[in-house]
Amino acid sequence: MKLISKFYSGLVSGSGRFDLFAEAAWLFSKYPFLGAGLGYVNPDKLYGVDSLHVYNFRSTLFQVGATMGIVGLLAYTYYFVERFNLFRNKKSVFNLFALIAFIVFEVYGMIDACEFTIMPQMLILTIMLVVVEKTNKRGNEKPSPLEKL
Repeated sequence: MKLISKFYSGLVSGSGRFDLFAEAAWLFSKYPFLGAGLGYVNPDKLYGVDSLHVYNFRSTLFQVGATMGIVGLLAYTYYFVERFNLFRNKKSVFNLFALIAFIVFEVYGMIDACEFTIMPQMLILTIMLVVVEKTNKRGNEKPSPLEKL
């Protein structure tokens, strides 16, 4: 019974994320238009920040809202829609699986700010987007089953 109780408490604890989400919401309410800026660091927390690592709110949505405000949320929405449209430019099995991978990446980004982790997440996503774009520009050697739909 203690094992189940410990597992459940660990499952709903959020691993410290809820404090970061609350801080991000507070920053968004304090600086709603442009946010606190990507250089924001909470002086009360001991967290290593350097040229490769930013202060991380553990969620892409909260990260964008807290550090870039409404302007950043609008820009991120535009950025997301354009990337999503890249997968819809051509009906192919490759694009379908790349779209699924992209959706899984973005869902994961809601619990971990992977859009702000340059190595390896954004590097992998950028390579995937480039491959999809280059594949969309060339012609199909064989028609795909999705083109019949």
